[in-house]
Amino acid sequence: MSVCSVIPCYYLEAAIRYSLDGDGHNGKSDRVLACTGVGMKNSNPWSQMYIGQMRGDLMKNGRDNKAGKAIQCYRYLQSFSRRELDPNNLDDVMTAHEAGVQLAKSMFPGYKVLVVTQADGSGSTYQKYGDDYGCLHNHITVVNARASDGKCLRGKQTTWLCKDGFRDTSDKIVKQLIGNRFDPGKDTEVPSSSTTLRAMCKRNETLIENGEAPKYIVMEDLLQRVLDSKNSSVSWDDFKARLQTNGVHIKDLLPDGHLNPKHKYVTFVLDDLTAYHAAGGKKKSVSMRGSKKDPSLERNELIAYFRKKELDQRQAALEIKFPFCQSSPEEDNPDYDEYENL
Repeated sequence: MSVCSVIPCYYLEAAIRYSLDGDGHNGKSDRVLACTGVGMKNSNPWSQMYIGQMRGDLMKNGRDNKAGKAIQCYRYLQSFSRRELDPNNLDDVMTAHEAGVQLAKSMFPGYKVLVVTQADGSGSTYQKYGDDYGCLHNHITVVNARASDGKCLRGKQTTWLCKDGFRDTSDKIVKQLIGNRFDPGKDTEVPSSSTTLRAMCKRNETLIENGEAPKYIVMEDLLQRVLDSKNSSVSWDDFKARLQTNGVHIKDLLPDGHLNPKHKYVTFVLDDLTAYHAAGGKKKSVSMRGSKKDPSLERNELIAYFRKKELDQRQAALEIKFPFCQSSPEEDNPDYDEYENL
């Protein structure tokens, strides 16, 4: 499985120069192993030549002079494990490049695309194998304007996870090119947005419908633990205790257990990483901003929720003890609010 990511870029020139110019991350000068401009005139891998051709399309939708204000291109990363493709093997290098070119033609017909193949990583893979290379990967830069009419990229062209999107298409192409060397990998990504989380959950629904086992989604796991704790709690202190039981805690609480008034959002941290690591996850910490995943976990919503829970419990207790009493003494006192500084 090729590891994929998508990054919207507001500076076309910077994105192109990042792919083509400068020394590699491993200190070597031969950063570019192969380069193809899909839908463009190809000669030497010279960044200014490609920038000029792509800018011509941006002029069709007015984004040419909007660097820093409008998305001028999308930069896609398509990376391969050393089990799939060996950067020391010239045939594998060209196979990786061919996978990028085919992906560009399949996903972005009518758009100018620059495909640059590199293997200049300087991280753990580079150190593990002890040679001059990291993993083979493609930098795929797509101008955000179709050549014919200036239409911007949209839908599955701008995300890596949706059905028949960037990663699905990439996997199909790589499978055809390398056969049984294809590594299916594991879905243990931490979603970067609510949109990505919904796409991953939708993908799991499709797997279940097809009779296949769903993939583990760590952010869905964390969200479910928080919601289960909230829905079964009767007070703020009960909520914190149930979170702890479910392997979660709230980040940066004050010593008295209340939310920090300086923090606008409530962040939940997953302490129980057993399932995540068993599924192949590598991160040492997983957290989420509650309001980004569920509106009911927004700070003020949480405070109002537990305030109402507490008042409802008091009212119920008073109705049992004093059937004709309609309000508690605390409610009659306008200055009383236990949750005011929560």
